Amino acid sequence: MFNKLSIGLWVMDSAYNYDTSKDAALQKLEKASEIEGLNGVELVYPTHINEKNYKDVKRFCSDKNIQVMSVNPNVWDGEDFQKGAFTSGDPAARKRAVDYSRTAVDLGKELGAGQMCLWPGQDGFDYPFQDNYEDIWQYEKDGIKAVADYDKNYKIAIEYKAREPRSHILLDSTSTVLMFSKLIKAENVGVNLDFGHALLAGENPGEAVVKSMNAGKLFGVHINDNYGNTDEDMIFASVHHIETLEFIYYLKKLKYDGWISQEFDARKVDPIKACSHCFNTLKIFENIADKINMKALLEAQKNSDSLESQKIIARAMLAAN
Repeated sequence: MFNKLSIGLWVMDSAYNYDTSKDAALQKLEKASEIEGLNGVELVYPTHINEKNYKDVKRFCSDKNIQVMSVNPNVWDGEDFQKGAFTSGDPAARKRAVDYSRTAVDLGKELGAGQMCLWPGQDGFDYPFQDNYEDIWQYEKDGIKAVADYDKNYKIAIEYKAREPRSHILLDSTSTVLMFSKLIKAENVGVNLDFGHALLAGENPGEAVVKSMNAGKLFGVHINDNYGNTDEDMIFASVHHIETLEFIYYLKKLKYDGWISQEFDARKVDPIKACSHCFNTLKIFENIADKINMKALLEAQKNSDSLESQKIIARAMLAAN
């Protein structure tokens, strides 16, 4: 069974308990501590965690036995990064992106984390001829390399996305991140595989697991769902049941032992109940995966027998009920 289960603290930003006061992070953490099955939490710098409150957050998480598994730099929001963070044409903005990320490393280490989830969501372009691709790719390499080299034992898990908020985001797929990590010669740069982002990129999430695991680069997982056209950040396994099962099947088959973190928009639902539901749903899909006749499936796959493989999966899903 997966035993490193976390949430992004931003999941708690719903109509039920959204708060922008100086104690907001602690209030959200207090709510999160009620979630059944929770082991860890992802925090965003400087929104949730910063130089002023990190000691209080550290104390609270220690008291509640919640692991801070990642501190993620906010390099996608604010006026500074609207035209790119690491790829901005403004050298000062590029420096701020690196500085933010290095501070996130420092705070993560202080709180016991060993990795960050880095989402360079503004690093891209919207129109043809808007940017010099040679320049922005060089800026991306230089900036993320500077973060990776800051502590080569600290994992930088890049959360790729094909688009949104930009029309085209540079680090847009599993394959691109794997290529990029080789390009900058950074062993500590790998993939944060967001199920919904894989769908948005036109990927098969199960295959993305295999690609990343075979490269030794699957550093983190986000679970959610969407319809494949836009990133609605829906509750886990709410739309793509077969794809979710295949995703879980390969995580188990390849013995993934990293963090699985919920990242969804808790609109119109109680986030405490929604997170507890998602962790229970994850267990259900684990149980279904365990009921798959592995020997029969592998034999069907040898012959690329799609009909037989579908029968095997259908039997496993029915047996789980």
